[in-house]
Amino acid sequence: VEPLNQPQYDPWPVGEQVAIIWSATNGYLDDIEIVDVARFNDELRERVKGAGMGAKIEAEGGLGDALTEELKQLVAEFTKGFVTTAERAGVTA
Repeated sequence: VEPLNQPQYDPWPVGEQVAIIWSATNGYLDDIEIVDVARFNDELRERVKGAGMGAKIEAEGGLGDALTEELKQLVAEFTKGFVTTAERAGVTA
């Protein structure tokens, strides 16, 4: 449920929502602690926006095969570089 939380008066564009929900339902948030989910979402949304992915999703009206593959690569790359709060503090699981 945490990935769906949005600011009350600042809803995310549909394409960004799709990218966040897709990443959550495809396991990219499985290893992210709840404390880091909001920051993960914000940083991923910035990456999605910067890559024009949100606009592509909205223009296409969903995720076709090619766009899904592109999103998969973007999210995998982003997740690999995401530094958790515990990692920042030097705490390992």
